[in-house]
Amino acid sequence: MTHYRLFPSTNGPASPSAYTGNFLAGLTFQVTQWGMWFEGYWWWVPTGGDTGPQKFALWQISGTSSGINIPSATVTSGTLTAGQWNYIPLTNPIPLSADVPYLVETGWSVVHGFPSTSAQFGAAEPHAAGITNGPLMAYSDGGGSAPAPFGFAQGSFGTTGTDPAAALPLQGSSSSSNFWIDLQVSDTAPANYSGSYRLRPNTPFPMNMFSDSALPFTLATEFKLSQACNLNNIWFYSPSGATVLPSEIGIFNQSSQAFVSGTHVVTPTWSGAAGSGWVSASYSGVVLPSGSYRVAVFANTGTIWNNAVNNFWGGGGAGSSGITAGPLSAPSEATADTPGQASYHQGTSMVWPDTYNVPGNGSDYFVDVEVTPASDSATGSIARSPFAMASSANVVVPRVQANFDDAAINQVIDKIVSYALSSGRFDSVNGHEPKSAPGNGIVFAVWAQIIRPARLSGLAATSILVQFQGRIYIPFNQQPYDMIDPQVMAATTDMMAAFSADFDLGGAADVRYIDLLGIEGANMGAQGLSAQAGYVEIDRRMYRIMTLNIPIVINDAFKQVALWLSHRGWATTSTSGAST
Repeated sequence: MTHYRLFPSTNGPASPSAYTGNFLAGLTFQVTQWGMWFEGYWWWVPTGGDTGPQKFALWQISGTSSGINIPSATVTSGTLTAGQWNYIPLTNPIPLSADVPYLVETGWSVVHGFPSTSAQFGAAEPHAAGITNGPLMAYSDGGGSAPAPFGFAQGSFGTTGTDPAAALPLQGSSSSSNFWIDLQVSDTAPANYSGSYRLRPNTPFPMNMFSDSALPFTLATEFKLSQACNLNNIWFYSPSGATVLPSEIGIFNQSSQAFVSGTHVVTPTWSGAAGSGWVSASYSGVVLPSGSYRVAVFANTGTIWNNAVNNFWGGGGAGSSGITAGPLSAPSEATADTPGQASYHQGTSMVWPDTYNVPGNGSDYFVDVEVTPASDSATGSIARSPFAMASSANVVVPRVQANFDDAAINQVIDKIVSYALSSGRFDSVNGHEPKSAPGNGIVFAVWAQIIRPARLSGLAATSILVQFQGRIYIPFNQQPYDMIDPQVMAATTDMMAAFSADFDLGGAADVRYIDLLGIEGANMGAQGLSAQAGYVEIDRRMYRIMTLNIPIVINDAFKQVALWLSHRGWATTSTSGAST
């Protein structure tokens, strides 16, 4: 998992701009690849600035002065800390769509001014070409070379209210100011995510639409599943002015060109009215095996009932490399099966969509599908009992799960990542050891290195020592050379100071403590919190590195029980002697 910010190593102004009253501040951005997740907001509070709770919201821009709020991304902070960046995470990260203009916004009743730096996003200014960090990109202002669609201003603000989920900041700063709101996205779904997947998530207003022909059509999108999934919904975008909704829907099997059993519905119940934008028709009890399909809708009408966009699945459009969302994917124009991606059939009945719009160069008709991975049947592992009778029958051993489970593991890693992000020292932060050259700038990565029982364990449960390695990378030929080691050392001491100041990680995941002094490692070859400098070559690029050893003791990770097979089945005996 890699996390991205727009200002990962840049602090805001030391003092606020004087002002009292209502204030809204926003920043427009996009992600340039599919599969990105919006995790939360960052907000710079200058020394002496307001530290009361603030509300944050996410919008999709839909016009010069209009947008659509995305309610699942609204969150209110706790008390803020002055003189630093403050991270306000979402309880549940949400997926974003590529090449869609979004806006992050905050609002409050200002008492002690707001953060502002002028002359940032206009022509010949520091961010005249916008800001790019991996797949995350912030637009420039109108005078720059990368303005937002619809002419929406960068560094926008408003004074008409304080609720960022109720109103957009529609005043463009005449001086192309930066109001120091940032965001965080990642390229991986949250740990233990059990929700659904769509091809076009959180895009309430599809881009570059035009009205299609006033004809009866079957319209379809090809998609693939890498595993069995429950069919949740078929989605369709009903444009403003439409008076009818699709009268039939279904899923075609790509190979047989026939409806998948249980998916063809005549007169479906839609979640909204005609002309109201995205509407869905729900399913229950339908499981789609892994394979290739087409999700389709049909309307027999002589009026305009759908929109389209050209150059989406081809021509360098947003879907020209395909879309992948968990087990759900859609091929591009170049890789689609016959007859092509986003196919259709003109006629008065719903049939296999056998036509591809060649002049449209990968047209799309805004037909989407929503699925959830089907639950696996957890029957346990099959093992042969050493006490089996002559029949040597197989027996099912019950599953034993550690207390330090998936959620706890990711909680600890996320905590380490959050310290790296909040330090402001790093251009990017990875939750894994890099598989390729980290690139330019200063990069932090963290991964697990050693897991073993802790010496200070009890009789009923075993605590463990988990040694994480955090590595700081900087190109060894980055100039000025004299600043390489000071930069690396300063970042290292910031991280070590953070761990010392929060040596139990706030009690997350039953962390007993970070073994700062190496008590658990005595006589066992391990170390306390420490760092070792060196060099490493990745993809023929040499990096100066500092590797941090982060030893963390986890309380009662494993129960101490004996598992035995009686005539009644499997039983356990704890270290206290009780049997179950």
